[in-house]
Amino acid sequence: MSGGATEGERSAARARAEAMAASAGLTLAQAVSSLSGQANPEPVNFFAGFADWMEQKQPGYKAARAKEEAERNTRAAIRRAEILRAFGTLRAFMDPTPLEALLFKAGKPFVTKWVTFEDVCGTRRRHADVMKGTKGRHGLIEDFDPQAVQAVKEAIPFPLGVSAAFEELKQWDRLEKDRALFTGGEYYFDARADLRIELLRDVMRNQPVAGWADLEARFHYKSYDWQQQWIDERAFEDAEWSRVFADFAILRARCDPPADAAQNGHAQFERRTNADKAAQVREMAATFPDLSSREIGRRLGVSPQTVSTWRRKMAEGRRV
Repeated sequence: MSGGATEGERSAARARAEAMAASAGLTLAQAVSSLSGQANPEPVNFFAGFADWMEQKQPGYKAARAKEEAERNTRAAIRRAEILRAFGTLRAFMDPTPLEALLFKAGKPFVTKWVTFEDVCGTRRRHADVMKGTKGRHGLIEDFDPQAVQAVKEAIPFPLGVSAAFEELKQWDRLEKDRALFTGGEYYFDARADLRIELLRDVMRNQPVAGWADLEARFHYKSYDWQQQWIDERAFEDAEWSRVFADFAILRARCDPPADAAQNGHAQFERRTNADKAAQVREMAATFPDLSSREIGRRLGVSPQTVSTWRRKMAEGRRV
């Protein structure tokens, strides 16, 4: 009735609509009113009823999930409070970090699309959405303009090795998770930061190692990358990976033995003293704080309780 190209088409459509309404015992106005009052259909929820189904199969399932969510919310609230104490205001925390500011300045000439939005603290922000060489927000590294890649690399001294790249990558991931605590669980970086992060991941996937530390970082990255898909921390259950990592540790110890073992002319990796184990636990817990006690115990061949004990001592600042 309203979209016809000519008056004749619109009149014919109105006549058909009046006939359809009359067949239902309605005037045209009543028919249109009833249609406009209908609620939009609810979107299909494929998970509807799943919790009830699981409760039947595993009594106590709902209570366990509710407890997990409560604990998760508590951890999030504690972390939010820590962040606000450190930054003073939410806006200060959401503002670009010094590293982001350097990236934004260096990559600005290569931005081809911007988006403006109001963030969680009511601040109007302008983010790079698409960069030169790509057609969308994301793309393969080889799709980006080589000069854009170089600019993002040189804005902040780029890590030279796998181990250093892993450390910077964890900082970006931590920042993303922390900001997501204030934005409903999801946070998206500016495209220039995204490119930097993708370059770091490319190092983790493809750059040859330069030594034992790089190779160990690559082992840890395998477990770390897997854990990023979960909301709550989970142990990385992979027997083959654990065996290969343990073999790596054995070979590293034999090729680069501790000073006392070297003086004796041999390495006794498999026969560690309690002091050796404690030192290894402290080093790994400090280097990879995101790993669970169970995972550290698995890698070093000690019990999770032992790891937890040393972590508690380290947190308390006790002499260890």
